[in-house]
Amino acid sequence: MFNIGMGEMIVVAVVALFVFGPGKLPEVARAVGKGLREFRKAMQDVADDLNAEEIREVKESIQKDIKDVKHLGGSHGDKA
Repeated sequence: MFNIGMGEMIVVAVVALFVFGPGKLPEVARAVGKGLREFRKAMQDVADDLNAEEIREVKESIQKDIKDVKHLGGSHGDKA
């Protein structure tokens, strides 16, 4: 997701250890993890909503096309 390698993650962990200290680091890590989970869920919800809207639009377009085809078939019926 963030395209961070192992080396960069270690540097971030060491900096976080110095900034927050060993006592607060687990609490901060939990908060960051929770925030990332909520962010991912929100992004997935937005993607799902967009997909649902696209599907609805395609469905309406197909239904309109079917209605048009039925109308053409009814007005120009085959007389064999």
